[in-house]
Amino acid sequence: MSFKVSIILPCYNAEKYIAQTIESVLKQTYEDFELIIIDDKSTDDSLKIIESFCGLDSRIRIIKLPQNYGMPSKPRNIAIRKAKYNWISFIDSDDIWHPEKLSIQISVLKLNTNIKFISSGIINFKNNIIWENPIKKTTSKIYFKLLLFKARTPTSSVIVNKELFNYQLFNESQSYKAREDMDLWLKFHENIKYSLKLNSKLVGYRVRQNQISGNKARMFIRHFNVLYNYKFKNKFKIGLFALILTISHFTIAVFDRLLKRGV
Repeated sequence: MSFKVSIILPCYNAEKYIAQTIESVLKQTYEDFELIIIDDKSTDDSLKIIESFCGLDSRIRIIKLPQNYGMPSKPRNIAIRKAKYNWISFIDSDDIWHPEKLSIQISVLKLNTNIKFISSGIINFKNNIIWENPIKKTTSKIYFKLLLFKARTPTSSVIVNKELFNYQLFNESQSYKAREDMDLWLKFHENIKYSLKLNSKLVGYRVRQNQISGNKARMFIRHFNVLYNYKFKNKFKIGLFALILTISHFTIAVFDRLLKRGV
């Protein structure tokens, strides 16, 4: 089985952070990948910065979108369709990876050839990041019900077998903005027995103002909306039970933030 990875990086007006994000990908100890950067019609210097990296590494591909879609779902879906390799990974334009992120996850996948979805923990940071040491290489099994009740799988942490996208791509509706990943991971987990999550924090999640996920009241409503309308494989909907799940998810997230814990 081939373990080449297509890394998808959507970008919109990220000139302040995009260079650091790209550098964290290029510094990966696992080198068998392509990096697809999708510029969502940026109006700042993001594209110039991205293009400056292209001459440095032939693994980088740029997709320049003719219009801005206002959320990463469409850019990600476009890149998924154009990805060359059988494993898909994502990183947001202000996040960073531990240098061994891909290497550790791929080593686990090679030992567990039945696994089609793997994730890791994250560390919240603002300016500088101090990675956990030593890195834990143990894993936990993530079942659908566990994901439904906790919903803690950051997009920048996952590697997914491309065949899972035959079930569904990211939902491009505005009502799913910043929660489209939760919806898709739930659907994937209904179609696999379980995924694996590394018990180590291999992704740096940058906490900053004006993030898409920054307005808590708006995000609560979107979170509830996604769960309320979620249809199981048997066609039943979660319905009003989504309110209990949403309150639980946000309570856990608040405690994590207050205690400065990653996921």
